[in-house]
Amino acid sequence: MESGERGGAPRPDAGMIDVGGLDEFPERSVRVFSIEGREVGVMRWRGDEVFAFHNRCPHQGGPLCRGFFGPKLVSRGPGVPGRLEADDDLPIVVCPWHKWEFEAATGRGVWDPNYRVRTYPIKIEEGRVLLGMRVPRRDKPRDADAPAEAKAPAEAGA
Repeated sequence: MESGERGGAPRPDAGMIDVGGLDEFPERSVRVFSIEGREVGVMRWRGDEVFAFHNRCPHQGGPLCRGFFGPKLVSRGPGVPGRLEADDDLPIVVCPWHKWEFEAATGRGVWDPNYRVRTYPIKIEEGRVLLGMRVPRRDKPRDADAPAEAKAPAEAGA
């Protein structure tokens, strides 16, 4: 996790927040942003596969982004006990506290899909990583036609 940097500015289109260029996110790593008091991890898996999730494990509130990121281990082939393979198409996030595992794309618990971590939509547009998240408005009273000013997200630990 990097710290001390600021993300880009909120965008006027549908609550998308520009958190940086795709090239600023190394593959198989995560950056944590604090947006209006909520920590959101943005993980680049490979290429333009990017996922965003709340940096809080639903079990006991552990910091998910300090955990492990890797491919899901799956059983291949019926009737072959003990044969496991890494499925690079299913990245998971493992909580560092108690090793609870969640699918990065959906937030579903690997062991029980009823447990979930909150996920957020991500778009890559013109090489920029855009995070879909509603940010509460805290504008001063202003003209109805004037553009709203919004605070850019800060990277956690800044």
